[in-house]
Amino acid sequence: MDTNEIFNSGTDTINRVSTDTAAETKPLTLADIEAEFSRPTQAQAAPVAGDIPPQLINPDNEPDPQPEVPGFGDETDSDRPEVSPERAQRTGERIARLIDTGFSFTASSFIAKNDKEYRADPRDLQDIAEAWGEIAQEHNISIGPEWTLVILYIMVYGPLLKEAIDDRRLRLIEEEQQRQNLIQQQQEARIREVEKILEMERAKKQKEADGKP
Repeated sequence: MDTNEIFNSGTDTINRVSTDTAAETKPLTLADIEAEFSRPTQAQAAPVAGDIPPQLINPDNEPDPQPEVPGFGDETDSDRPEVSPERAQRTGERIARLIDTGFSFTASSFIAKNDKEYRADPRDLQDIAEAWGEIAQEHNISIGPEWTLVILYIMVYGPLLKEAIDDRRLRLIEEEQQRQNLIQQQQEARIREVEKILEMERAKKQKEADGKP
């Protein structure tokens, strides 16, 4: 109902109440005005969705389409493209090299704490890579370009990082050795000075002893 209809309805109600009141010579009260406004009018409201017949909304009686929401894990191995044997072999080689590099870095830096490399034999590493390649081929596993780049960074810069750590360890050892040598030199110089003073004292006493009658 728009504003004009409400205004016209209210005006008609007031006029009707005023006419009835004048005819009955009865004083108009607030309760009479509220009672008149509470009466239903002839203006009809727009139909709501529940009042519309279903035949007008869906004349063909077709079912409502349900939105398809993909869930986690809906994609299976058969949905992914098949991995080629060459790509599976490269995946196996990268996994094998990554594990070999990580093991060597961990064993050398945190267990043995030396500069030795603990890597697998090349033939053994090749067998491990082939086994990983067979697993990748069977389970349709493929490493994306992003993870491939991460693996290459680790394999290339991992040994360099270990080398930098070893160089730092050697530099700290050399600095500590130089500090110890400097302290030892200072102590030896002090000892020589004390011995020189003692020698002078003994010579002086000997001279005094020789000069006595």
